[in-house]
Amino acid sequence: MSALLLHWLDSVANFGDQMSRDVVSHLSDRPVEWGDGDVCDLLAIGSIMMYAGHWAGKTRNADNPMHIWGTGMLSPLRCAKHMTVLKSDSVVYHALRGPLTGAMLDNPTRVYGDPGLLVPQIVPQAQSTGKIGIIPHHSVTLAADVLDEIERDDDLQLIDVGDGPALDVAARICACDRVISASLHGLIVADAYGIPSAWWMPRQIHQTAEFKFYDYALAIERPMPDPLRDQSIGFWHKAQFSNPNTYAQMIKNRTDDLVQAFPDHLRAEPINHT
Repeated sequence: MSALLLHWLDSVANFGDQMSRDVVSHLSDRPVEWGDGDVCDLLAIGSIMMYAGHWAGKTRNADNPMHIWGTGMLSPLRCAKHMTVLKSDSVVYHALRGPLTGAMLDNPTRVYGDPGLLVPQIVPQAQSTGKIGIIPHHSVTLAADVLDEIERDDDLQLIDVGDGPALDVAARICACDRVISASLHGLIVADAYGIPSAWWMPRQIHQTAEFKFYDYALAIERPMPDPLRDQSIGFWHKAQFSNPNTYAQMIKNRTDDLVQAFPDHLRAEPINHT
């Protein structure tokens, strides 16, 4: 069976981007390989909508469109120059990460949700370690005294999003009792397993960084207070965590929608949608 060509951001070691391959392989029942935007079959997990606009405006057209399933925008400012192309027939939308992305595209699809929510279909829930998982953003190096505090506290576990295969990172997250994450997919994986979590942003990771978090949260109706900014001694034990039970039904609805919306022509065997 031929490999499905998927494009994901491979310039940094980040489990959220790399998880795209695992989820798409699971749903398509096909081997998945990285493909350049000129030839790829699909864009899925990631804030990579601007790349769709770049390629659709140059090498993709109505006869060879760019297919989108669960992708979102990183920044409305960076995507604005591609908006005409993103609304053209050279892009086919099956699902979008959230309604903020959808609003910019005049809501071409009513299917919302990040495909990272499907990870529990691949990785069984692990036995709890009883720890609070601390997940920095891949671009951030924590100060030495902060790392030392985490190392000395038996209730804390540092989770490096670039350490090992994506599904191994997901397995470490789902073994935690609670999660404090500066990584969007740290929060998504926690939500997917029903683990209380808190959004943490000790410093700005990039311009309009909050956009993708709110885009995702609106899709599942998750309350999203301002991110935690602290990283002082003892901060971890004072954090206020989400209660995923309050939006668990929306997570189920979105995961069901995403499975149904996955493009049939990319599956090894099409599914019956009736």
